[in-house]
This record gives sequence, C-alpha cells and structure tokens, in this order.
Amino acid sequence: MKKITMLIVLALLCRNFYLFAQPNVPTAALKPGAKIPDLLFSELINYPPKSIQVSSFKGKLLILDFWATWCSSCLSYFPKTERLQKQFKGKLQILGVTNQSQAKIQAFFNSPSGKRYHFPTVVNDTQLEKLFPHQYLPHYVWIAPDGTFLLSTSGAIIDSAAIARYLEQGILPGKAKNDLDTKLPLFLTTQYPADNQLQYYSVLSKGHYYGLPTGNKFRRTKKVLHGRAVTNSTLFTIYKAAAFGLFEKIGESLIEKRILLEVRDLHALKGDKVKVTEHDHDYNFDIVLPVEQADSLFHSMLRTLNQYSPYEGRVETREVECLALVRSGEGADFATKGGKVHTFQPEKDSSLVNNLLISDFLAKANTIPGIKPYLIDSTGYTGKVDFRLNGPIRDLEKLRANLRPYGLDLVPAKRALKVFTLRDKITPGGETNQSSEQSQLISPRNK
Repeated sequence: MKKITMLIVLALLCRNFYLFAQPNVPTAALKPGAKIPDLLFSELINYPPKSIQVSSFKGKLLILDFWATWCSSCLSYFPKTERLQKQFKGKLQILGVTNQSQAKIQAFFNSPSGKRYHFPTVVNDTQLEKLFPHQYLPHYVWIAPDGTFLLSTSGAIIDSAAIARYLEQGILPGKAKNDLDTKLPLFLTTQYPADNQLQYYSVLSKGHYYGLPTGNKFRRTKKVLHGRAVTNSTLFTIYKAAAFGLFEKIGESLIEKRILLEVRDLHALKGDKVKVTEHDHDYNFDIVLPVEQADSLFHSMLRTLNQYSPYEGRVETREVECLALVRSGEGADFATKGGKVHTFQPEKDSSLVNNLLISDFLAKANTIPGIKPYLIDSTGYTGKVDFRLNGPIRDLEKLRANLRPYGLDLVPAKRALKVFTLRDKITPGGETNQSSEQSQLISPRNK
C-alpha cells in the first residue's frame, strides 16, 4: 500500500512538474529580440512525446499558431500551414497553441473537417498567451532557431516565400502584427488621457492593417449609437455601411439591388477579381460624433467618405426597372388562416409561408441571386398571406410558377424608388479618376 501511495504522489508531481521547475518564467509580454524561456509543455496533441520544451525545437524556425476551434479564419489557414510543414520538414516547426481543453481540441482533430490535419498543438495554454498577448486570432509568433522572439504576424504573411527568405537569408517579413483594441477609436494613441472627452474623431486610411480584424464596430454610449468603424474592408463595404444607416433613418430597407454603381473601375471599388494581393483595396475607417449629434452619424459618415475618397455617394430617387407582383386572375385563396408566422425560405425544397405580409415575402424574394430586377408589390392587398411553395427557388421562372396557382404573377414595371448611387468623383479637369468600366445595377446579396 505504501508503494502504491508513493507512485501516485510521484505521478502527480511529474504531471505538475513544469509549474514548480520554472520559478523564473516571465509573465510579462516579451518584446522582439528577447530570448524565449525554455518552457515545458505537458499537454499536447499530435506529438509523440508526452511533453516537450521550447529547446526541443532548437535549430528550427518555430512558429506558434494561436488558434481556436470557433475561429473560422484560423481554420482557413490550416491547409496552408500543413503544406508548409511538409515543405520545410526539418527546418520548420509549426506548433499550435490554444487555451481550449484537450477534449475540445481532440474532438476537432477527430472530426471530418479536422482529421486531415496533423500539426502538434499545446492545449490548456496559460503561459504562452501571457508572453505573446494578442487581441485577435489567428496570431502567429516567429521564434528563431536559437530561441529568440522575432516578430508576430497574421496568417496572410506566412507563405513559402517568406519562410524561405528567412531560412536562406535571415530576412523577416516586413509587416508585423500589432493588434489594436477596437474599443478605442482606430489609431488613437493609448496615451490619450482618459479624462479628456473626445468630441469628434474620424480617420480614413488606405491599406490593410494586420492588427485589426475585417469587420465592423458600433460605438455606443448608454445605448446611443454615435460612432462607427469598418476595418480592413473595401470602400464599397464602407459606403454600404453609411447607406444602410441612411435608409434605416427614412424607414426603408436597403438591399444591393437598390445600389446603383456608376464607376468605371469596379475592381478598385469592390476589390473583387483583383489578383495582385488579397488586400490591395482594403481601407480602415472610423468616425465618432458627440452623443448629442448621434442622429447625424450616417450623414457625417457619408460626407467624410465623399470628401476623402475617389467617389461620391448619395441617396436619390430614380425611375428603376422593376418586376411588379400583380393579380393575374382567379386562383387559390392566399389570405392567411392565422397561426404561427413562417417566413419565405427560397433555398428549401419546400417552403411554407404563413401569416406573412406580402412586403416581407418580397423582401426575402429580393435576396434570390438569380432574380436581378427589384420586386415590388402592386396587388393592392394589405392583409397577410399563406403560400406553399415548391423549391428550391433560384430564378424568376420558378418563382412565377409557384405564384400562378394563387392568381399572382410578376410583370415588368417602372417605379420611382429611393436608391443609393455611387459614382466616380469628377476631377477639376473634367475627368473621372477611375479607368473605364460600365455602370451597372448590382445583383443582391443578403445584408
């Protein structure tokens, strides 16, 4: 019994040895140029030894990949990092790091989407995230073969050319990842005094910033929206953010069918189909107004964009080619029988529309990519409707076929509608500052 007790004690000591064997492990963030402490990790997945130390990778370029199972951007880089690990075998080690549990990570690697990846991962991490703090995932830390912290980067920077350049020439990537806290106005110094009330702030910068996510930030004070940030996005996306807010103010819903582009170079505006790099047309924008001027936020946002971008956006009334929903003759009764509301789901094989306004039905129909014209209601019917539709509905003819049994049809019409127009700004010489491409009314995509 005494021998068994001693074995249990030794097992517990070994399991937690790294906690006591490293009394001088720093807990403050490391700066580039610092030596990495020789940490011991006892909780690993996809690595044969039960435990490893940082020194186990001496002589190799070590890249720590901070990730989580909920981070879709992290997962999207896995095929690339898996290829790089094989390409630079013996010279490179990519080591995953996560604060998630071993059970959670093991379940991912056992799943259909995760079983094709085999890189080792440190789980239940609390040490490395303190040494290399970050705001956003994924986050990559480059460590030299001699254990020196080199720099942190985003996933976009890690490729075979960058790794080969370092291994062969000692040249590091030029774009480090320095995460910004989006709770603060973008690029505002952290030294800004907290007791100074920021009355107005705006910034528009061109270029991808590797310490920010791609997305939106709504700035509120006591639930009052008086600021808006859009990060690592195209000018088209930033203009849309302003336009959506303006349409909400006038009680209308803006979908992309109601955005009229009158620009010559759609690539520069939207960033799609550009093959130079994935971030060539990214911008960062932020604006903060005094709370008492919150009602003018989206007007101010649009005015700033118009002043400092190559475009001019505005809300206008235009006569637009539409398809009008009309009564075409006798058909099944579509007046609702009441009951639970069921919205239109065009992607389903069968869609039950129940107790729904025609305007709400058409709002969903307007998101079908295969239907280009804007759909409007000209039935004159103000009640709610019930439809049973056979799907999936991906084009106009399929929708019309489903509506005919109810004595309804969609016919061409012209209507004066509020639209958001975006056009090239005219230079003093009378020329636009974009290269040639036709204007177009763009197809829909869900808000």
